[in-house]
Amino acid sequence: MQLLKFIFCTLFFLGTVAPAQAIMVQYIDEYGKVHYVNTDYANVPPKYYYQVKDQIEKAAKKTDAEKAAANPSPVKTPEPEPTPAPPPIDPEAEEETKKEPKKVELFVGADCSQCYLLESVLRQRKIVYQKYDIGSDPGREKYHELGVRELPVTKVGSKVILGFDLNGIFTALKE
Repeated sequence: MQLLKFIFCTLFFLGTVAPAQAIMVQYIDEYGKVHYVNTDYANVPPKYYYQVKDQIEKAAKKTDAEKAAANPSPVKTPEPEPTPAPPPIDPEAEEETKKEPKKVELFVGADCSQCYLLESVLRQRKIVYQKYDIGSDPGREKYHELGVRELPVTKVGSKVILGFDLNGIFTALKE
């Protein structure tokens, strides 16, 4: 019976005492060798203490934070203030935001390396476009309607941009 009482008391005592934590720190000597020290900081030579000082402070803060998380204080945190209502929207600004994106048409040829490059840039920038191959009938007809003789041709809205002109395309998209 006394043995059970002893075991019970020991387990109770061990359960209520916070477990000890060992802190492993490291320092590097003048020869580049890494040394590890566990809890006994007296083994760190004084000239290397500056290397382990930050590690010890971080471990102490971490331990304090763990203790605070384990034993939350009964202090209530203040409730956040309600966010104010957004300002009224200007009707002119609202019309600008409701503008539909400009239609982008890209005219390409089968053996045109700049066409391929321009198409990949538009895909990367997630710009929605309609691609026309001038080797096929519908693409050829639209290309001849533009009256140009260069590839690639990009049409943004009503503006026609010749060649690999990214600045012109992005400027036309912003207008």
